[in-house]
Amino acid sequence: MRPFAPALLAASLLATAASAHEVPKSDMGLAIRATHQFLSLDRGVPGSMHGLAVSQHARFDEHVGAQVTVSFATGVDPHGYGRTDLEFVMPAVLLFFGSKDHVRPYFSTGFVMTTSFYHGSAPSIGGMVYAGNRTSLGFEWHRTKKLSFLFELSTTVRGRFAVDKEDHPVLAANPVFDRASAVVHEGGLSLGVVLY
Repeated sequence: MRPFAPALLAASLLATAASAHEVPKSDMGLAIRATHQFLSLDRGVPGSMHGLAVSQHARFDEHVGAQVTVSFATGVDPHGYGRTDLEFVMPAVLLFFGSKDHVRPYFSTGFVMTTSFYHGSAPSIGGMVYAGNRTSLGFEWHRTKKLSFLFELSTTVRGRFAVDKEDHPVLAANPVFDRASAVVHEGGLSLGVVLY
């Protein structure tokens, strides 16, 4: 055996191991996240709503991506009302910072539509539909080519635009609830994984 053959073999194995852990420039994956809406940004009052979000998570190149998200959350909102949200975030744009780093910060923004069902101390009312925006800052930590972890802080602002006709008298009779449920402006965080 040539004297430099072991060195070449070792270098080849190291290069293979490094390339196996490189961050791909583009990819498509499934993101699964636990969510927590924790604060009213208007009132500074904490809430306690927990849920689950599932996203189609895509990177088109080193710096640009998108995701479509469906989520479910339930609990007590910052106004003290029981609330359950069914939410759809239409293609949110993702802007990544850093190209080959394993920990990559990102910024995202997208259109959000939500149907909220109030319960508990809230008046008896049907689902109310909201539309608005979600903006987030987070980072994606690539552990392997097929697995990464997500951490995200977000702010959501959305306004009510659809209420069943039969619920208008309920809102008129409960002006405090009517004002509190007209606009939702909350902060949240989420933790999860992306499977590529």
